[in-house]
Amino acid sequence: MNLKSIGIILIAVVLFNCQNREQKKNKIIVEKSTLEPINYNFEKLGLKLNSSLSDSTNLGFWKWNHMASNNSQPDTLGIEYFQNLEQPRFEFDGQETLPALYALTDKGKIVEFSAIFIFNLPNQEKETKHELFDKLNSIELLKDKKVRQEIIENGIYRRETDQVIETIELEISKEKYGYDSVTYEIKNATQQRI
Repeated sequence: MNLKSIGIILIAVVLFNCQNREQKKNKIIVEKSTLEPINYNFEKLGLKLNSSLSDSTNLGFWKWNHMASNNSQPDTLGIEYFQNLEQPRFEFDGQETLPALYALTDKGKIVEFSAIFIFNLPNQEKETKHELFDKLNSIELLKDKKVRQEIIENGIYRRETDQVIETIELEISKEKYGYDSVTYEIKNATQQRI
């Protein structure tokens, strides 16, 4: 092997290593940028999509949801379900209920989150819905008048990007004595529901 061949091989190795370092650096930047704040009580819970539940400021409230799980114990290497039923009571129109929070994890990272509130809406008036939204102050997006207006007009607010799908849905019961609900949900856009 001559000196010219060794030089070419050496240059190729250096370029390959530089390219790999750049790819790893870009991968880290992409992974950090996909941490999306979960717009439910963020100040108190501190949850982000694609982060670990253990990053939550209130980890003790999260319990493994064995009823939804396919496993006999929590699985940190695959899909797993968690719930949080220890949130403050939700009060509206003289009634009290507990919000239900659910998180779906994949390899220990949050890939889907939902918060569900139930209540009886006394009427369909716009003012009543605004009163309801005022009470749902733990959903940060409901502070935005445009979001509220979209829910009042369409029953749902939806924000979709390449990485995230975020919705707030107001569901009115068709039953005379049924419960109405608001569901806040955020998930990875590529996440397939299992």
